[in-house]
Amino acid sequence: MHRTTSSILAGFTALVLAPPAVLQADAPVKVAVGPELAGAMREIIGAAAGHPVVPSQVIAWQSGYQKLQPPPRECDLVITGSDSEMDALIRHGLALAGSRRVLAEAGLTLCVAAAGAKDIRQVRDLARADVSLAVAAAESSWLGEASDMLLSRLGASRSGVKPAWAGAADGPAAVLAGKADAALCWTAPRFASAALRAIAIPEDLRPVTQVVAALSPRGRGSNAAKQLLAFLASAAGREPLLRAGFSPPIAPTAERDYTRTAARLAPGLYELTGRSMASFCRLQRGRCLDVGCGTADLDIVLAKITQMTILGLDIDDGELAKARAKVEQARLAERLSFVHGDVHKMPLESGSFDVVISRASYVFWKDKAAAMREILRVLKPGGVALIGGGKGFYFPGPLRQSPLAMLPTRESVDLASSGGPDRFTLGDLKRVMEAIGVARYRLIDDPGCSQCGGWVQFWK
Repeated sequence: MHRTTSSILAGFTALVLAPPAVLQADAPVKVAVGPELAGAMREIIGAAAGHPVVPSQVIAWQSGYQKLQPPPRECDLVITGSDSEMDALIRHGLALAGSRRVLAEAGLTLCVAAAGAKDIRQVRDLARADVSLAVAAAESSWLGEASDMLLSRLGASRSGVKPAWAGAADGPAAVLAGKADAALCWTAPRFASAALRAIAIPEDLRPVTQVVAALSPRGRGSNAAKQLLAFLASAAGREPLLRAGFSPPIAPTAERDYTRTAARLAPGLYELTGRSMASFCRLQRGRCLDVGCGTADLDIVLAKITQMTILGLDIDDGELAKARAKVEQARLAERLSFVHGDVHKMPLESGSFDVVISRASYVFWKDKAAAMREILRVLKPGGVALIGGGKGFYFPGPLRQSPLAMLPTRESVDLASSGGPDRFTLGDLKRVMEAIGVARYRLIDDPGCSQCGGWVQFWK
């Protein structure tokens, strides 16, 4: 007997207790799933489940992560444990942006033996020379990249790392077997053994992963695939993941909020950016303008590490309201203020800033030459500007090489559904500089940004 979609969505308990029931489907829905999630997905939706939601077939797909491999052509639905990996699939036309759904998330955690001899009490103990660590391979998974990001933030290295592993349970297993003192893993799955204990990683250091699903181009016309995706994104569909140790996703209204995504996926991003900019432009004193300031995360860092007075300009009143609240909380209102405005016609006096900066904003500028002329206008004679859209040139070595390790920039988050803007190359930047008559400038390539060509630093 067939059930309707609404009866399936009524609850996971009813689904488990009821006789086998399926939705109408002409053929099984084929679901490509990364190897770390394949087992869990089979239990929830696959043929191995006692009561499948729809007739389906789970295909374990080796995504390759940094060297991204396309999912099988015959798949209707793609599920991955990396939000940035799904963004890459969407950019390459291998998944449909409009169907993207975040199913659950998990944060990085530290696993140690409950009775370990090394007395590991906090995540900063990973920097100790006597602690050996089991870590996923950086080139094969977001877990490995996130682990490298954390180690870099701690000033630790991989010198004590045991042979790389990829499975979700392999790190804790290495600790149990005495092959490593600790392991970095996601909070899911929960540790099955009482011989293991988890050490929480502070939120300002902790990257997260998101389990993300989307239709493939083939699944666009499959009603069964759409029904399965709707179920997985429902409270009932998420329940098995939550019981396995995953957490509910952030609220749908905030799923693509850039600031929260930045804070959760790449802790330390703005600190790295701010310190790099300050060093690169020798910033210490004077008046600084941040064009496209957003919620002021970068400006707060700059205000803390320099003596500059900073004005943030943004066209979004909502972002500015958040920025003002953050600045008040940081007690920096004396040196940080904001103004609503468009870079193409800024409500600012000519020659009034020593420094103008902008990160991840210029790809939105409709007339880049006109915007750059405005920046040149508000600079004081001898002033310097640093304008760009990427992040790679100030990240630590291994993170600089992988676009998947980099947090999606604001343009890739906001414009993913439209495929994003065209790449703006260093050659384009050079032509803009020549068009506005700038005599002294330098171009900086940024291999970490897929949507933009790099940075330009110029002087008035």
